[in-house]
Amino acid sequence: MGALIGPLFVDLLRGMLRGHWKLLHLIVEGLSAHKALAVKEYAAELNGKLTVYYLPAYAPDLNPDEFSLEPRQPLQKGERLATCITAQLTEIARCPVLIRSFLRHPSVAYNST
Repeated sequence: MGALIGPLFVDLLRGMLRGHWKLLHLIVEGLSAHKALAVKEYAAELNGKLTVYYLPAYAPDLNPDEFSLEPRQPLQKGERLATCITAQLTEIARCPVLIRSFLRHPSVAYNST
């Protein structure tokens, strides 16, 4: 598949928004694909339905995702990133108490307003 670039991120956003009619606030890291012109144009086309917020350049302490992901070995031959991530997120989704604890952590309290 290659590196994530703006148009691929837009495709991901389209998939996320398919059938989603409410306003969506998305907090992303400062990856260049997240800040690409294609992403900004797509968000503008949605007339406020999608608002994208960018974390500082390196801010794992501000990102609740960083609390949930255990360090892993590099992918082994034949492993797929999407499969590994889906399995990990499915495991986390089974524990709502854990998810709530991420958002209560003092370093991400800014997110609770």
